Amino acid sequence: MEINIDVIKYLVSKNADINAQDNEGYTALNKTLTTMPDFEIAHFLIEQGADVNIKNKREYGMAERRRKSYA
Repeated sequence: MEINIDVIKYLVSKNADINAQDNEGYTALNKTLTTMPDFEIAHFLIEQGADVNIKNKREYGMAERRRKSYA
C-alpha cells in the first residue's frame, strides 16, 4: 500500500487526529514505520506532534515492534 504524503498533509491541515488508533491500537505513525516503511511521512507525523509512545492493544510501542520485526 502506498500513501501519498500530500494526502497526509491535507488530513493534518483539516485537524485529523494523528494519534488516532485503529481497532488494533495502531496509529498512523506505527503503520507508517512498520508496514511501508515511509520515513518521509513518519518524520512529518512526528514534526506534527505524533506520540511515539502510544502502545497498541498488545501493549507494544514502536520500539518493541521494531525489535520484534528484526528478531
